[in-house]
Amino acid sequence: MSGADISSQLEQLKRDVDEIKSRNQISEVLYAAARAADRADQELQASCFHPDGEDYRGVANGPFMLCVDTLGKWAVTQSRHTVSNISIKFLTPDSAQVETYVDAFHFWGTDVKGGGRFEFIQARYLDRFERRNGQWKIVRRMTIWDECWMEGEKPSWMDGVAGEYVKENKFMRGTRDRRDPYYTFKLPEGF
Repeated sequence: MSGADISSQLEQLKRDVDEIKSRNQISEVLYAAARAADRADQELQASCFHPDGEDYRGVANGPFMLCVDTLGKWAVTQSRHTVSNISIKFLTPDSAQVETYVDAFHFWGTDVKGGGRFEFIQARYLDRFERRNGQWKIVRRMTIWDECWMEGEKPSWMDGVAGEYVKENKFMRGTRDRRDPYYTFKLPEGF
């Protein structure tokens, strides 16, 4: 094998490694944006966009901070965004188009045990990512709404199993703020 062949193979290997790293970094941004929505973490959500980024999701459209600002005003008590089917198409070494499926669940609780309403969303994000200063972030996000529906009150599984086979009724519940266990990874008091 000639020196030129080895050099060519090394260059291809560098490109392959860069693409693998880029796919991972883009995926991590998508996961962080989903977590930010679920925790109402405006700082984390903002970190997923370049400063000139735009977000078009219907509740607010244009500069991404318009959508980030809605997180603190959103009255859901629980939220779960699951992203999957991440399809990345590189346009250049530093830009990509990314389609991501999102299944979201939202719950608006009431003071009544088991009371509240449920919302289910199936949508897709069409994102344009750019790598600037070594960091992949969203430049433009479009949310494509597929199927969405609401459901009424249902009893909580956690309330329903109490006393049946559960020795303790000490379920750790998530919160939509920085009190969520994610931020400390510590057991709550009383455990």
